[in-house]
Amino acid sequence: MPYGTTARRFLHTVGIGIDGKEVDVITKDAPEFTDEGVEISGLLDIHTDMEVGEHTLSMYIKTINGTVPTEATDNDMSSATFNVYKESMPRQKQLVEHFTSQYCTYCPIGISVLEGLIKKRNDIAWVSIHGDMQSGTDQYTIDAGRYITEFQTTGFPSASFNRTFFPNQENVAIGLGFNESMIDMAVAYIGNLIDYSNEIPALASVAINTTYDDATKKLDITVSGQTLDDFTKFVGSDAALTVYLTEDGLVSKQLNQGKWITSFTHDNVLRKVVTHPYGDAMKMSGNTYENSYSVTLDETWNKDNMHIVAFVSRKPSSANRYDKLWVTNAETVAVKDAATGIDTAISNGADIKEVARYNANGVRLSAPQKGINIVKLSDGSIKKTIVE
Repeated sequence: MPYGTTARRFLHTVGIGIDGKEVDVITKDAPEFTDEGVEISGLLDIHTDMEVGEHTLSMYIKTINGTVPTEATDNDMSSATFNVYKESMPRQKQLVEHFTSQYCTYCPIGISVLEGLIKKRNDIAWVSIHGDMQSGTDQYTIDAGRYITEFQTTGFPSASFNRTFFPNQENVAIGLGFNESMIDMAVAYIGNLIDYSNEIPALASVAINTTYDDATKKLDITVSGQTLDDFTKFVGSDAALTVYLTEDGLVSKQLNQGKWITSFTHDNVLRKVVTHPYGDAMKMSGNTYENSYSVTLDETWNKDNMHIVAFVSRKPSSANRYDKLWVTNAETVAVKDAATGIDTAISNGADIKEVARYNANGVRLSAPQKGINIVKLSDGSIKKTIVE
């Protein structure tokens, strides 16, 4: 909150408000300062009984040298929103939507950065969305990919991470055109961004079950899961499920720092968006959802190199184009795991075991703990239990 125009001392009080109600006052004897102003920082205790949902935090000038300012200015008040959550589910995968092009000369550097990321983490669901450039048409560009690119980025190479809009960024996706000598630093930086995106709790689980008929190349996909009680409050009626099909091991040309590589391996290439590019409405029944799809794989696609990526987010719109697009959870499975034609969803429950347990804040537990426990099972499903 910058203020002041002359080099003199001010005894001032700053009011702190939540949702229009004053909750604290800061008194500060500021040193001499110029138009650059003075920065005030601190911690504010939030009551444990605060209502779950979005709230507004405000800072405003109350008095200067004991006098209430008679004229309001744009600098007299600053506001920001924050959310209060009650519980969270375990985070399954981190969605990385990577925007690239065969005609982008710096895109191989961006790929190197993401390859460094997956060496550090085993929770990445990587989707490479190819696009055309003025210099040429990328052979892996698909129409649905253009829709996805349009609302996230303005250039290549770039990537979004759980569709989180980070401070001081112009787009959801951030640029990956780092200097080659800075790749390790870039990997660490992006890892921190992903951890930052996880400050928003996961409010839904994602399970992918499939069957595949080798004779007809028909792939049946069922995506299901559970949602927390506050899911609708935070995600709203525009909650959407998006399903991608990707393929690895596609060998073709790639421009690299002014020179063409004729046999470059393209992985994680988006082949098809099974849902609408902006996602489909989730078919809810209470706190559970289930959407089913059938896809016939193209003759040129190699099922053994393909993956299904599914995630829950909001549908992009003018109202949430930036700060509310975040992905609440994501999952990925290999198509080849369903190649036998046996439905992976079929189970009599005898072999299903608990593989992880978390408290309501998403912290992993070594044993049941009093209160709400989130239990992840060996079949990929997640259930919420209350331990007395």
